Amino acid sequence: MAAASSASRRARRLLPRSRMGCSGLAVLTLLHALARQEQPPLADRSCGLVSACLRATPLRPRGPLGRPARGGAEDAAAEKRRIEDFTPGEEVSGIVKAFVRNNGYVVDIGAKIAAHLEACEMRDGFPLEGWLQKGQAITARVLDVSKAERRIHLTRRSGDLARPPRILAPKRSDLGPFAEAGSEDWFEGVVNQMAFFGVYVRIEPPGGGRPVEGLLHKNSFAKGFADEVARGSRVSVRVEKLEGKNLYLTMLGP
Repeated sequence: MAAASSASRRARRLLPRSRMGCSGLAVLTLLHALARQEQPPLADRSCGLVSACLRATPLRPRGPLGRPARGGAEDAAAEKRRIEDFTPGEEVSGIVKAFVRNNGYVVDIGAKIAAHLEACEMRDGFPLEGWLQKGQAITARVLDVSKAERRIHLTRRSGDLARPPRILAPKRSDLGPFAEAGSEDWFEGVVNQMAFFGVYVRIEPPGGGRPVEGLLHKNSFAKGFADEVARGSRVSVRVEKLEGKNLYLTMLGP
């Protein structure tokens, strides 16, 4: 019993407080159980169990001031730049991480948040080709930085960075007035957003009223439109068809 008590005390000294979790308690419980059974080789067994426990629960490397040292992933995260460290017009390099609902890409540019390259900022004009692949390395310019929305937008267009404000499409639109539009009725609209299959155009209903948004598919572009279109471009369209809650537009004549 004296040997058991000595081994138990030795086990307590060998197990640091930081490791006195389930493994440490299990070792001590086993030592007390063996002591009650008066098994002589207890000291040897306790040393072996404690050593095994220590090997199974290695300590994390310690950094300055005794704090746990960061791992590789933590170091990389700590080195990423803050949103406010980026400025519009700055050229950045990045890796394409994901494709976003036919509307652009998520790009890692070394920021604490991912940047967004929209379809309308892929290139000058409409992105008929040159789609990106996941893992592809690209260069772009910072278009704008929104601390409130925690978003960084990129552009691969040339020229200045002036852009019209982004306008969200209304969730509900009254398309009834367009049901009577004839094939000869033309409407003046503004390109509000792009997708890889076409552009979304805001137009006012016949007789005026709240603007609605319709899809101008790339197959319905006029000649040369794909080379010059941008968000904010003005365009003349007519109603191609009306299907339920969807309005389809065309630049082509009847």
